[in-house]
Amino acid sequence: NEVAPGPVLLPDEYTTEQIEGVRVATPLERLGVPDDVVRTVLFLAKPGSYVTGASYVVDGGWLAKGGEGNVIST
Repeated sequence: NEVAPGPVLLPDEYTTEQIEGVRVATPLERLGVPDDVVRTVLFLAKPGSYVTGASYVVDGGWLAKGGEGNVIST
């Protein structure tokens, strides 16, 4: 199994405008928080899980949108 996080912890050098650009480009219209990823990992680590070979994308919808939300320039 794998967990593939999206926009959760942005680079420290991002400006307010860049952060807002990522937020509005994310279909759920919010940035992720580390707990979003942690909850997915805990689900997969739960004893008795019958999940195998799966990828869990924790990205607020970026991949479903086709990745076109990645329009930030530094």
